[in-house]
Amino acid sequence: MGDRHEWTHLRQRAAGKWQIPLLLVSAALLGLALLRRDQDAPRFSLDDQLHQLAEWIGAGEFDPALSLAQRVLLRPELTDADRGVLHVQLARARYGSSSQRSNVSPTAGRFVLQDYERAVALGAALDGGDFARIGEAHEWQGQHLAAADQYEAALARGIKDAPAVRQKLFFLLRDSLDAAPHRLDAVLSDNLSAATEGTGLDPKWLLWTLEQKLELLEETGQCEDAPGLLERFAGFLGESEFQDRFNYLEALSLFLTSRTGEAATMLRYLRNRVEPWDDLHAMTGWLLGRVLLAEEGEDPRRVEEAASFLRDVITQHPRHPYALASMIGLGEALAHEGRHEEALDILADAATQFPSLERECPVRRAEFRTLLSVLSETQRQSGSLLPAIRYARQALSLLESGNEHQESILLHRLAQLQGLYAENNDSSSANAGYRLPASPEVQALYAEAAESYLQLATIAPDDRQSGEAVRRAAELLARAGQAQRAVEFFLVFAGQYPADPFVARALLQVGRLREQMGRLAGAVEAYEECYRRFPRSLEAGRTLVPTARCYFFMGPEFTGDAERTLRVVLDDPDVFTPQAPEFTDALFLWGELLHDRGEMERAIATLEEALDRYPDDPRVVTARFLLADSYRRSALQLRNRFGGSGSGNEWEQTRDEVSSRFQRARELYRSVIDQWDSGDPAALGRPERVYRRLASLHEADCWFENQEYLSALKRYEELAASLGEGPELLGAYVQIINCHVFLGQSEEARSALGRALVLVDALPADAFEHDGSPQTRADWKRYFEWLQESALF
Repeated sequence: MGDRHEWTHLRQRAAGKWQIPLLLVSAALLGLALLRRDQDAPRFSLDDQLHQLAEWIGAGEFDPALSLAQRVLLRPELTDADRGVLHVQLARARYGSSSQRSNVSPTAGRFVLQDYERAVALGAALDGGDFARIGEAHEWQGQHLAAADQYEAALARGIKDAPAVRQKLFFLLRDSLDAAPHRLDAVLSDNLSAATEGTGLDPKWLLWTLEQKLELLEETGQCEDAPGLLERFAGFLGESEFQDRFNYLEALSLFLTSRTGEAATMLRYLRNRVEPWDDLHAMTGWLLGRVLLAEEGEDPRRVEEAASFLRDVITQHPRHPYALASMIGLGEALAHEGRHEEALDILADAATQFPSLERECPVRRAEFRTLLSVLSETQRQSGSLLPAIRYARQALSLLESGNEHQESILLHRLAQLQGLYAENNDSSSANAGYRLPASPEVQALYAEAAESYLQLATIAPDDRQSGEAVRRAAELLARAGQAQRAVEFFLVFAGQYPADPFVARALLQVGRLREQMGRLAGAVEAYEECYRRFPRSLEAGRTLVPTARCYFFMGPEFTGDAERTLRVVLDDPDVFTPQAPEFTDALFLWGELLHDRGEMERAIATLEEALDRYPDDPRVVTARFLLADSYRRSALQLRNRFGGSGSGNEWEQTRDEVSSRFQRARELYRSVIDQWDSGDPAALGRPERVYRRLASLHEADCWFENQEYLSALKRYEELAASLGEGPELLGAYVQIINCHVFLGQSEEARSALGRALVLVDALPADAFEHDGSPQTRADWKRYFEWLQESALF
């Protein structure tokens, strides 16, 4: 239904329009006539078409020439020689069409080269112009070395526009291939020879050549040759419309030979002669600023005067090569005045503009880069690392593509600066082999430095430097808090550079990082690999105590491994003397392990030795707590061994020993409490706060166990007052009740019990959930209610 409706609609619209059928018939007849005319028309000869091609290419009609050349290539009667000639013309047309565009793609260069290659393969002859086009097609593809060879071939065969080709070759050698000065000088000398031999050289090319020659003399330290050079060519330019431009070169020569006063006078004269919009106005303003900056040592006010001329060029001639040079000069002037934020901003703007104006800019890329590197180093030496980093980054941004050697140098400097800046801003410190975490801001600085080292590792000129960059990146990633990435790159370093002397340190670091992440088995694996592969290294010795520590925290089934590892340190005084930090660490850890294992007698002996040997060690307070706890628990063990009763001298001696140990324990607990209380409570970490609470509780327990109930009661009440809301408070009340009972204070005991019953109901529910104790609120309530009903007091 839909199709019928459409057809009906169209038929109605066409009704009465008799012109449509007539138009269709007329078009068909016209097409037939044109076809017959084409069949009857005489074909153009090959010579006529080749002649037409040459005319169109000569007139710059490249697109029609392209189309014609492609059609002619289809003629069946063509010989190889004909095809060779056509491919030459096709290449010329392609080159001409592409070169008219603002941005030429590498693909366009490839098509031009393909046509020339086919032409040569078919025996076609190429002239100097063709070699120049081939050179430029190679440039479009970024093949600078091949381009230079083709330009030199073009000049060797003779070419009409030789100065222009020499200019291309000069810029290519200077900017892309970083050629030696003598090779650049040879290109310029050919232009100068053309002028002196009377073969004719446009004055504009002579001026360009002389300017480049002067800059080359400055670069090679041959400035004394500048006046003689200009004197040789004064006759060609001195009395002409180019007089002012030649005078500018004379001022440049005066500057290069340190005659700055004369140079400034000539430049001021020239600026008064030219209009503000003239290129020479920009050139003289830039050079005058440069001259005045050179006189800074004689008169500091010259810097500001130089800056005014440079700003004038920037304002009057935006996007001009000499405005770009003036921006670089102004940045240098501002840096001299210590105005680094302004200097960095304007130099960053100059670096952005540089690629588009590089060839005409009198400041070379390498010169600009060197200035930034010098400013960076100057700031580093003065301790201003942030400006140093920013200058270094800008220097890196000016690298030519593929210049990996220079890139590696600049990246290395930047990474070093970033790492040093992060360290200078890092307030964290190392403590007992561990480094406290840096702030997030400083961690970001470490990460930035690490990324620079990783980038350096990919382009470093040899394996040694690449390996060093990977290792430094891993170290910085560890400081940046990126432990897993740090481990990965330490292992990359250890795997790729197994003979490097720093591999042992890398494995040690892997162990430490895994230990910090709680991956204890992985840490042991790294520590033991370090010890196995490098047994005589300093790093191997440093793995032993951490290995034992990991075994210790891995659980009771690994305590034998921990003990065996520690004995390696403690039983070999020829390797680890008591003065060695490894011996110190091992002794403290050995005491902790013995305490944890319940071997109190050995723990006491070991911890006493550690405290006697190392009274100033930061672990002394914790060790003293463990020693106190060892005395308390050993007293309980000793008393339980005799059942708490007996007779005769042996029991008397045992009872005295038990009492003595409880007394020694409580004295040690008190010293721990006093030492922690003498400092800043906010500085105590969670382990210290737990130890502090336990020390108070166990000190009271020791008074209680020695039946000194009044002193014990006082300690328990003090403890209850400091505990806040938690089940630990209920435990203190149990002991308070007991003290009152043993003191015969039944009423006080019942009063304390009443307070405990109130507390059970008053404590918040989450106090029991977060305590970690198996007793619930109901358990405590049942206990206190049983105590109340028992009528024990």
